[in-house]
Amino acid sequence: MNPRSNTSSARCLRLLLHLVEHGSVTTIQAGRLLGVPARRAREDLKLVAAVAPIAARGQGRARAWIVDPASGLGRLGVLDRVSLHLGREVTAFLDGTALHEGLARATDQGWDGVPDRLSRHLDRKFRHLQEPARSYVAQRDVLDGVLDALIRERALDFRYEKAGLNQRYHGFQPLTLVVYRRAVYLLGCHPPREGVLRLSVDRMRGVTIGEPFPYPEDWAPDLDLGRYFGIVASGEPGRVVLRFAERVAHLVRVRRWHPTARVTDLRDGRVELAMITAGQELVRFVLEWGATCEVVEPAWLRDAVVAELRGALEAYERKPAELS
Repeated sequence: MNPRSNTSSARCLRLLLHLVEHGSVTTIQAGRLLGVPARRAREDLKLVAAVAPIAARGQGRARAWIVDPASGLGRLGVLDRVSLHLGREVTAFLDGTALHEGLARATDQGWDGVPDRLSRHLDRKFRHLQEPARSYVAQRDVLDGVLDALIRERALDFRYEKAGLNQRYHGFQPLTLVVYRRAVYLLGCHPPREGVLRLSVDRMRGVTIGEPFPYPEDWAPDLDLGRYFGIVASGEPGRVVLRFAERVAHLVRVRRWHPTARVTDLRDGRVELAMITAGQELVRFVLEWGATCEVVEPAWLRDAVVAELRGALEAYERKPAELS
């Protein structure tokens, strides 16, 4: 693991992987492993114990943290290990961050003791074809700070760059980290403003960790995310109906486009997709289907798609000389 990555979240990942591999660790050993005082290591171990099946045994300097033998940690089957490998492929765009390094280490160590005949050629047997992704190498410290604050339930201070403007956030309360279209977003609250904000992590600058805050017991991220189509929250959710040509009907049927989505077969072979949602990303979704998709409702979406198509047509109708 990169020695610069010494946030609480990165240390907790290292402790958890060490416990999975060795079964136990003393507080002093943990401090040496992490390069921090025993007191800090004990705090990190308590954080790990809050989310993983480990418990403390003994007192004082002899106190050891032990993995519950009934938990199954460290006894991964072949398919579990393949899942780890594929997960590493899927999260390749996070290369250089603590999240990806932890998964990479777990994958590398996960094949210990597995017969060679089952692990050979693994790098060629499974592949995830990446769509264009953002790079987070330059944002490593920002992402590590966000993870640290999420785990320890602490507020964040940072600058947010958008459209050439710098907005400052003080006391921002991080609630959920979301991966969407190979990009990372942070959902959270910024008192005294009401409602949940959705921020792109790659636009955050100068992140510092502030004071603890009470994580809301009634926070339901799936309900909040389900209100909109995609990550951008805009407009009020309402009925959206899209009609697809027969030649793409099978592609529409086999995917779950939204929690409220319902697909209906029409008599002429076409299908109709209906859902209760909102958001400007609906425009891009419709345009991706080209001539095979028509907006039935709402009117704003139909008008927005028509405007984009007219603009594209005007661009293509220009003569080459006009483009030079």
